[in-house]
Amino acid sequence: MFVRDAKARCPHLTVVPYNFDAYGEVADQFYGILHKYCTKVQALSCDEAFLDMTECLHDNPEEVTERMRNEIFGTTKCTASAGIAENRLLARLATRSAKPNGQLFISSEKVDDYLSTLPIKALPGIGYTVSDKLKSKEVEHCGQLRNISKDALHKDFGKKISNMLWNYCRGIDHSVVEAVQETKSVGAEVNWGVRFNENKDADNFLVNLSREVSLRLQGCGLQGRTITLKVKTRRKGAGEPLKFMGCGDCETMSRSTTMTGATDNLVTLQRIARQLFAALHVDVKEVRGVGLKMSKLEHADLGRGAQQGNMLKSWLGSSSEKLKKQCSERTCFLGNSDGILTCQRSCRSHYQ
Repeated sequence: MFVRDAKARCPHLTVVPYNFDAYGEVADQFYGILHKYCTKVQALSCDEAFLDMTECLHDNPEEVTERMRNEIFGTTKCTASAGIAENRLLARLATRSAKPNGQLFISSEKVDDYLSTLPIKALPGIGYTVSDKLKSKEVEHCGQLRNISKDALHKDFGKKISNMLWNYCRGIDHSVVEAVQETKSVGAEVNWGVRFNENKDADNFLVNLSREVSLRLQGCGLQGRTITLKVKTRRKGAGEPLKFMGCGDCETMSRSTTMTGATDNLVTLQRIARQLFAALHVDVKEVRGVGLKMSKLEHADLGRGAQQGNMLKSWLGSSSEKLKKQCSERTCFLGNSDGILTCQRSCRSHYQ
């Protein structure tokens, strides 16, 4: 339940503030337990991770998963849900089905049955535009999607999205669990609480967002040559989102530019971010999310190298504090009320 709805039902509700120190402590305990059972852990956030359990195949993956979940609860007093399947996609879906505080194993024999009635919008990476277009063709479940040829999907959605749809509705996912991931971009994005009344508000936001990206680059000992600005605007006719101050139903647009030399300079980032934002010609009152990203990364000057080289290794390491808090893609989840694990029988596990 959203806080807005809870307060509407209970006007005298006391809302407890965030406690990030406690979150960090629990995240450390959470990942410590995962690494006791598995050496190949891909962290996605402070409470989400994928585990490649192939090395544990001599044990029953369901029993191993249950032991991990019990230890997580015993140590942190936070429940954890887990999905076990042959790849990351299915493990992630299994985790969702396992909530709250459960675990689900989707064996290869059960994949077709599980996916046949699964709503297409439950697949990761499927947004409003794709799901609405398929719904207009009376295609709402993966079983129905399987009846559409790959050529027809290519025609309607293009090669990238059509290939993803074709594979996902069949439970196909070739991505692997990567304990250490190469950093291809460094950025920051905010999609909650973004509401501007005038251009000055947007400008101040860009200044602060650029500062955050600059600090992250410097913290990793990296500089970038390509800067990309992504802006989400409220879709025409869309109402207020269910989540208070959320982004809701949006359209996404972006602009990027590539410089001749790499930089992490704050003033440069602020100047280019402003230029890119102006080039989008958006009504600032309709903006619901803004992201700034640096790519085509290079190592920073050796003047800062030694210290930041160590920081980069720390940020990339799957067991490091940085990676526990800053990850992308899906693997293992943990929340204050429920966390996830995912296993594959080659074997992948997903925790939240």
